[in-house]
Amino acid sequence: MSVIPFSSIDEVVAMSNDNEYGVAAAVWTNDVKRAMLTARVLRAGVVWINDSQPAPTEMPWGGYKQSGSVASSASTASRTSSRASRST
Repeated sequence: MSVIPFSSIDEVVAMSNDNEYGVAAAVWTNDVKRAMLTARVLRAGVVWINDSQPAPTEMPWGGYKQSGSVASSASTASRTSSRASRST
């Protein structure tokens, strides 16, 4: 896990999304509304709020960008469907 200081939500989202990987992200805050808004714009296969890595291994999940190639056993259709539903 990386902990990186930032000045604004826009700055940290831009920094997080500006890389070639995107398996997972974690948002830590006391402000649940802000966490939910931030999670919606992060490009990651899974975004945890005030937690990290609780995903069961039996549940398929994948990433974005270069991280999508190391996704678990989910089918391509399942990953595509999951990504499409997150963008709304």
